[in-house]
Amino acid sequence: MHQHRPLGLSFLRPKRAHLAFGAMTVTAFFACLPMIPASAEIVVESVEASAPAPEPAYVAPDVAYAAPEAAVREDYTVTHYSVIQYPIAGDHGIISSFGNRSTSCAGCAAFHSGADFGGSSGTVVTAMADGVVTQVGPDSSLGVYLKIEHVIDGQTITSTYAHLLDGSMPFQVGDTIAVGQQVGLVGMTGAATAPHLHFEIRLGGIYATAVNPVPWLAAHVTG
Repeated sequence: MHQHRPLGLSFLRPKRAHLAFGAMTVTAFFACLPMIPASAEIVVESVEASAPAPEPAYVAPDVAYAAPEAAVREDYTVTHYSVIQYPIAGDHGIISSFGNRSTSCAGCAAFHSGADFGGSSGTVVTAMADGVVTQVGPDSSLGVYLKIEHVIDGQTITSTYAHLLDGSMPFQVGDTIAVGQQVGLVGMTGAATAPHLHFEIRLGGIYATAVNPVPWLAAHVTG
């Protein structure tokens, strides 16, 4: 015969063991809660704040630009040279005027086709303008002389320089002459009674009619 053990409260033992294990598990879980890092909460917060903030609107910098300085023109001195000059520098005076005259000079014409500029022997004589030598001489009346052809304002003009000092005029026909260039020295060669420069102006060429050179020079010399 089998002997039966009384059940009593033995059936409760396994359940108590289970309850004890469960209690221990719960206790361990709550004991570990303080050890959980707070980063879990930070992660949530960082995710919520991860949306990019709108960029501020671009504002152009307030830059003031200076206006360029005005150019300053420097002053220059200009030296002016006339294209026409007097044949003798300085004020030498006219000792015999253009036109009719009375003269006791042998070989001197009654009609004076030029004007006589006074000057001591050796005074420098210069070309009144650029030109080309068209005639040279000695001549019994004009003595040592030369004639220069110019083109002034489109017009052909011939100037004559006479009674020059012997040996002071080195030019030949065809030579080019510049305004102000020395062409000889005052003398008294030819039909002359004292040193002077006989000067003529002929409008139109070497054989054209002569005009009074004094007012002509006054109207054309600019310096």
